[in-house]
Amino acid sequence: MHLMYFTEQPMSAYPEDEGRDFGATALMFSNRFFDPVAGSRLYNEYLEHYRLAEETGFDGIMLNEHHNAPFCMQAKCNVFASILAATTKRVKIVLLGNPLPLADNPVRLAEELAMIDMVSRGRLVSGFV
Repeated sequence: MHLMYFTEQPMSAYPEDEGRDFGATALMFSNRFFDPVAGSRLYNEYLEHYRLAEETGFDGIMLNEHHNAPFCMQAKCNVFASILAATTKRVKIVLLGNPLPLADNPVRLAEELAMIDMVSRGRLVSGFV
């Protein structure tokens, strides 16, 4: 058995009343509520969570992506995977899906994943949706 760490990386710095009107999916939630200062703070907090996950013994870190949704700030899981490849030493980096319909060029996507895998020394586990 493997124990993985996962968070949706929610954006919590927006007016609660605004978010409540959109329900669970919030696909039409306007990005005008995105605060870049709060977003930067949250991204760095999530990176610290991932560092602590490795330090405390998790076997891997799982990443996914959603678009235009306050419940997930992760718009491109390969970006965070690249950061984790360079800043972690042991954990598997598990991608819960690159959405193939959003990949402009499948060769470029394959090259990105291969580079992440090389930087991480073979720790990438990639999925597609």
